[in-house]
Amino acid sequence: MRSRHWLANVAIALISAGLIEVCGPIGYSLNPLGGYLVAVAAQIPLVNAVSTGASLASATTVQDRYSARNVGAWRLIHYLAMTLVAGIAVGLAASALNISSEPELSSYSGFGAVAEVRNLLAFTGAAFIGASAFGGAFGWTVPLAWATLPFLLLRGANSDTTGLLTLVIQPDTAFTPMLAAVIIFVVGAALAASAWSLPESWKLWRGRAVG
Repeated sequence: MRSRHWLANVAIALISAGLIEVCGPIGYSLNPLGGYLVAVAAQIPLVNAVSTGASLASATTVQDRYSARNVGAWRLIHYLAMTLVAGIAVGLAASALNISSEPELSSYSGFGAVAEVRNLLAFTGAAFIGASAFGGAFGWTVPLAWATLPFLLLRGANSDTTGLLTLVIQPDTAFTPMLAAVIIFVVGAALAASAWSLPESWKLWRGRAVG
């Protein structure tokens, strides 16, 4: 069983937690009414999701899929364990931020550990969906597009009534975005375990599939 880069993922999770602790207070001190928590909640989980996806990328997808060993179970364990480590790290870091909960003092007071973990689940699942569709080398394109394109194409965040396109900036209490994040994460888990991908001839980019 080849290395799945566990240590690298753990290190990235810890660094991400550190970035939350450093960037949060700095952003708040510069502009309490600014959107710094949006950046923290959207961008840092994206780093962890891409890291988990990249650590499972491999040139031997076919061998994994048809191996006599239960490689799928190991892939699933890696997917869940690395997400758990990252979720604990960024969740605890977000919980430790001493940000005012008064709406008049912070227009983004609704962001916290729940939003961090929700975005992590959504981005991680999206990364594996992207890898299955476009190949492992391009799995990052789907979560990155989700984190950026809606804000370029929509007139405003309020125009997204479901909160799904702008999931990354929804508050901790948003139910529909959390439900969507869990579903996408479960789909990603199934893809990670099965190493399923579109036929090469169907892919927009002929990169490596999840594996």
